[in-house]
Amino acid sequence: MPGIGFSQKEILRGGFRFLDDPEKERSVRLDVEFVITDWKAWLSSGQAPVTGTMSCEGFPAEAPVTGSLLVDPIRRQMLAYDLSFTVPERNPIRFYGEKRLDLLRPATAVTTLHARLEEEGLVIATGTLKLDLKDIWELVKSFRPVVG
Repeated sequence: MPGIGFSQKEILRGGFRFLDDPEKERSVRLDVEFVITDWKAWLSSGQAPVTGTMSCEGFPAEAPVTGSLLVDPIRRQMLAYDLSFTVPERNPIRFYGEKRLDLLRPATAVTTLHARLEEEGLVIATGTLKLDLKDIWELVKSFRPVVG
C-alpha cells in the first residue's frame, strides 16, 4: 500500500562571505523542494530528499542542488539542509545550513538559515539566508499532498 506524504517549495535569499574575500558579501538564492512520499517513514527518520537550484554571485551559473532536509525538532531543535552542487571549474561544493528552533522566537527560527559552503572538506564561505515575508505565501501555496 503506498504511503501518503506531501511536497513543499521554499525560496531562501541572503548572502555569503567567502573566506578569500571576507569584506564582500555575495548575494545568494536557494530554491528547493522537498518531497515526503511516506509520512510514517518520514516521522521515524526525519529526513526528506531535496532538489532545487542555487545561484551565488561569483559563480558562473545557477547550479542544480540535491541532498536532504533533516527535521529534528525534539532532540536537536533544528532543521538541517545538507546539499551538494557543482559549478564549472570548481570541485563539488557542499551546502550545509541549519534553522535553529527557538520557542521564544519562532518566526526567526523558521525563516533564518545559517549556512556554510565547503569544498574538499574545507569551509570556503559562511552566510545567512532568509525566507522573505513576501515568499511565505508562495511557500504555503506550494504545499501539495503526495501519494508514494
